[in-house]
Amino acid sequence: MADDLKTRKTTVEPQVRREQSLARTQAVPWLIVIVLLAAAAWLGWRAFFYHEEGDPVGSAMLAFEKQNSLTVFSSRFEVVAESEDRRGIMGVDLLKSRQAAIIPATVEYRLDLSTMDRDRFE
Repeated sequence: MADDLKTRKTTVEPQVRREQSLARTQAVPWLIVIVLLAAAAWLGWRAFFYHEEGDPVGSAMLAFEKQNSLTVFSSRFEVVAESEDRRGIMGVDLLKSRQAAIIPATVEYRLDLSTMDRDRFE
């Protein structure tokens, strides 16, 4: 019976365990806190300090709807007018004056869309 026993060699090997560094273990919670603080700061800025500038095309379309008119042509120019005045006695000019005026002017051609029907657009 003693011969029937089989002996096997048992070797005890040390278990290799890889440990994470302490800096990496402590950095993960701090990174989560920093990300959460940044998200809270961004949301607070968007809620209380951010002012949207608006869409220029949308603003133009809103103004077009409110005015209910279409400007076909618009021009701005200046008219220059001059005059000279001479005063004197017996053909001798004693006083000579010159005046000039620049008069701004604007010309606009508009269509009043409230008076137009759908059949006028076709």
